[in-house]
Amino acid sequence: METASTTGNRGKWCALGLLLTLAGGVVYGVLLGQPFSRSTGLPTFVLMLAGVAIGLYAAAGDRRGWVRVAAGVDVLLLAGFAGYLFVFARLPASAQADLAMAPDFTLPDHEKQDITLSEQWARGPVLLVFYRGHW
Repeated sequence: METASTTGNRGKWCALGLLLTLAGGVVYGVLLGQPFSRSTGLPTFVLMLAGVAIGLYAAAGDRRGWVRVAAGVDVLLLAGFAGYLFVFARLPASAQADLAMAPDFTLPDHEKQDITLSEQWARGPVLLVFYRGHW
């Protein structure tokens, strides 16, 4: 039988699980500048999975409604993040079909060194960004 102290501890575990799940989303935003984290979301998934596991553990042994709702919120946040990262953040197939190869050109970079598109392309993918006006 559950005692008051056990139930209170389950509530604390539930709160910890919710905090970890929410922290996962914050970590993703903070680490957006890191290519590995941005493309895989691994640090976020680790925190969110830990939060969901702790929240479900707390909900399994506690009959209070808010504990079960919080565990459900943990699961929904994880599912929402996974959907965002793997479904909604993808480039649509129609946009991928419209992409074309730019003609080869040579222009000076910010250090006045000539840069040729074909040479850069040989090293790997190239992203061209055009700014209006002059700096």
